Amino acid sequence: MAQAFDAVTFDGAAATSKSFSHTIANVADRIILASFQGGTVLVTSTSYNSVALTKIEEVSIGGAYLSQWGLIAPATGANTFAASWDGTSQTIRVFVATYNGVSNVLPTNYLHSRETTGVTTYTVT
Repeated sequence: MAQAFDAVTFDGAAATSKSFSHTIANVADRIILASFQGGTVLVTSTSYNSVALTKIEEVSIGGAYLSQWGLIAPATGANTFAASWDGTSQTIRVFVATYNGVSNVLPTNYLHSRETTGVTTYTVT
């Protein structure tokens, strides 16, 4: 089976946690990946259909955290994705994507930080 994109759900509103519906097709070899971007606090837990996702990687860039979580063979259909983090209300962007026809091993070293000292920033107008 070829690898294929299934679905994506996005939530970027400020909150102390996230909870929303995400639908996964009933196709073999599924994976759900959740990406969290922004915020100055750590994501402490994530789940889909009450099954915990595994933290793949987390990095801090300029005081904001990026993290990636995943689950092999998640339940199919419309289920609840939930996440929580330490601290007060934060604007943390959450991208939840599912794919099928993939390996049954979670990726590692998915996120990579890089040094930005000395990089020139340009504004395009």
